[in-house]
Amino acid sequence: MRGLLVSLPSLRLSFAFIRIQCEKHVCTILHTLFNQNENTITASINNTRIIRAKYASDHTLTVDNFKQDTIQLDTSLQAGEILVRTFYLSLDPITRLSFHDPHAEVSTLNQIIAGFGLGEMIESQDPDFPRDAIVLSSNLSWESVSRISDKAGLGVIEDARNPNIPVYAYLNVAIDTIVKKFKKDQTVYISSAAGPVGTFFATLAKCEGAFVIGSAGSDDKVQYLLKNIGLDAAFNYKTQDARAELDKESPKCLDIYVDLLGIQTLDIGLEKIKDNGLVVAVGNFESAAGKADYVFKSMMQIIFKVLRVQGFAVFQHLHRYPDFWADVKPRVVSGQIKVQITAVEGLEKIAEA
Repeated sequence: MRGLLVSLPSLRLSFAFIRIQCEKHVCTILHTLFNQNENTITASINNTRIIRAKYASDHTLTVDNFKQDTIQLDTSLQAGEILVRTFYLSLDPITRLSFHDPHAEVSTLNQIIAGFGLGEMIESQDPDFPRDAIVLSSNLSWESVSRISDKAGLGVIEDARNPNIPVYAYLNVAIDTIVKKFKKDQTVYISSAAGPVGTFFATLAKCEGAFVIGSAGSDDKVQYLLKNIGLDAAFNYKTQDARAELDKESPKCLDIYVDLLGIQTLDIGLEKIKDNGLVVAVGNFESAAGKADYVFKSMMQIIFKVLRVQGFAVFQHLHRYPDFWADVKPRVVSGQIKVQITAVEGLEKIAEA
């Protein structure tokens, strides 16, 4: 982490899109870099923002969907307000969905994009958010500095400057109630396991001693799951028969299926899971990518097998983040969960990130 305070009067902003790869988790973030010559704050500053310019009608984002502008930000805070300098902004799947017309009621045009992010307190009129503290937000605006009055979803990270923990590791939010379901000797299948959420769940399941099977959309990703993540088995769901692969690797059926794809993969998971099994519905990547709606054929398995299907919505569990981090932090410090960075420089690369 570079310095504590920034030179707001002579702010120089550049953007880097960074993929954070824990051995057990991958997430893509937008990293803001600042010049650091002074530590004073003037009455107003130039504040660069990223705006949602237009919707993506064909589910493909390009630079035309985004707009960058600069405004004068008044830094004269009222009682209870805080000023946060952005460190990292998470590029989550929900961000892509916010560019689709069906979500227009909650994601209007010509507004600043927001999402999970990390920042540093550079000024505060709230004793619960002291200056220099590092904060995690579920709704941090994509701008260099944010003036915040509504602090819902915002919290101070204790021990944020621990040299053994990269500051961006705190963005790795997961659902504690599901993590607790992984047990030794269970068989767990995770679709789209090479992505951000999939690798993280796969890691946690392996840590608990489960036999973990993952699927991915390319041979390179399959090898990554086997060699880097340490899965017990993995296959390419685009070129291999998922039913046959699951029959081979889990002849006694699945205990837990973590679904990130939807479509026919969920159908197959319902077929292969054992009675009283758990299906964790985390994502539906194929639909999010604009694929045609899929007609499910195995939904009666939920009734016949008395399955429990649990949806995943991290926003409903933010209050449990301290408990979750208490479980994950020792694994980060010990190196069991490792973080690596790959950066793609330049705001013009946003669509590729």
